[in-house]
Amino acid sequence: MAGAAPTPGYPKRAVFVNGTPVSVTTVPLTVAITPGTRYRVATKLSGSTITTSIDGTVIDTTTDTQFAKGRIGFRQAGLESAIYDNVTVTSAAGGTLFRDDFGGTLAAWTPPPSTGHSSFAGLVLFDEPSGAKVADLGTVVRLMNELDQPLFPYVNLLPGQGAGYLEQARTIGSPVVSFDRYPLLTTGTDPGYFQNWADVRAAAQATDRPAWTFIQSVGYKGHAVPTRAGLLWQINVSLAYGCKGIQYFTYWTPDPARGEGFTTASSTSTATKPGCTPRLRRSTRTICSRWAGNC
Repeated sequence: MAGAAPTPGYPKRAVFVNGTPVSVTTVPLTVAITPGTRYRVATKLSGSTITTSIDGTVIDTTTDTQFAKGRIGFRQAGLESAIYDNVTVTSAAGGTLFRDDFGGTLAAWTPPPSTGHSSFAGLVLFDEPSGAKVADLGTVVRLMNELDQPLFPYVNLLPGQGAGYLEQARTIGSPVVSFDRYPLLTTGTDPGYFQNWADVRAAAQATDRPAWTFIQSVGYKGHAVPTRAGLLWQINVSLAYGCKGIQYFTYWTPDPARGEGFTTASSTSTATKPGCTPRLRRSTRTICSRWAGNC
């Protein structure tokens, strides 16, 4: 949730079957969420009734009879991001079934599969961290690197950090220095785009890590819908500054509940053709296949 003041969020209720989401419902949230604040989130299962609360305030109650048992875990997709700590699972009688304060390793958890699809490049652990989250993410990256799987965990940094990129890159320890800044404005081109790239390049060189970036591939509040020329311009500028990894913001159309006026992207959230922008889809696929390798 962006911004310094408390904001109304919109948690999502997702149902997965065999690892695939079959239902995702946006739930109104009446509790104000302040960025950088810790909250106690609890989920209670009683028969087929699932109740979720934040700091003791119930925010959602639903029923689901599809599964009688299962495993616990965390899911983040798209632009969702959060940091979890002090996880406890108790029985109806109050006994502790599972507990982890993440003070050691992640041996108690089953990591997500890191192979099986040719497009897998890595796991984006967090998008645009600030403040205390930077040090926390350094711990998360270290723990995930200790797992016996090539997960390639990395963090995408905020734009406009200047000399701060070097400190964040060293603290977090991601294998790449990834950032975003979307320069195609409705009023022209963002004049700070080039300096931002120069700062990221300096941090990448100082830490001997590849620089990655996100290419603006959708229009939204104050930002223009990119043309093929606009996509290529961003990629060429990035390559000129030594970029080694191209990502897209955003490949799918974001949830309208975000309220930023996103235009239709090159694909829907389910990666199906209905609802996509044919021109953007053709442009990104052509760029990927002809000039940037497979996407």
